Amino acid sequence: MNEKLRGHLAAAIVLVMLGVFIYGLIRFFDVPLYECLLGNCGKPIPPRDADFAHQFLTWQTIVFVVWAAGLFALWLLRPKREKK
Repeated sequence: MNEKLRGHLAAAIVLVMLGVFIYGLIRFFDVPLYECLLGNCGKPIPPRDADFAHQFLTWQTIVFVVWAAGLFALWLLRPKREKK
């Protein structure tokens, strides 16, 4: 694979990883959240509803999957080292 293409692909992967993470930092700035039965989840004022907690847990799962796949892809795209 061309080194220039490899670099562009790596940059795109890093941007996607950072984008997913920063989205969550902005959207869920007042965590920790947990699923609840009564609708009062976490510790923000006003309290969040159960749907917001579910959105947070979904984003958290997406971050784990995207970052794991992204790190693996970056590992595959690393430059080949010559043996000494």
